[in-house]
Amino acid sequence: MFMRIPVLSGPILFMAAVAGPAMAGGLDGLHKKAVEGGRLCMSDHYHFSSSGTWPDRSMAKKAAARSWERFTEAEYGRAWAQLSRASSVDFACATAPSRRGPTWSCELKARPCRVP
Repeated sequence: MFMRIPVLSGPILFMAAVAGPAMAGGLDGLHKKAVEGGRLCMSDHYHFSSSGTWPDRSMAKKAAARSWERFTEAEYGRAWAQLSRASSVDFACATAPSRRGPTWSCELKARPCRVP
């Protein structure tokens, strides 16, 4: 029994070749950058994340930070994914009532930066 295997060619092969490096965290070349306080920062691009609900504000902030770092690392690589290096970091946290007492959630907005 024979099986047919499609062969990639032309634009499809090119797309696969370009998508490989991008999927490994190589999309940082898409954005303008500027040096800020000794760091190289994306000057026009923010990443956003949210925490889900947590029993206290501190846990919600940590969850939002972890989410931001994971997403940023997936797009740009580990060098860009440290919130401690990011610029324009802004947390917006809120509490809401629940059956088990108040819960917290946070949203985070920040521009990725790395050491040049």
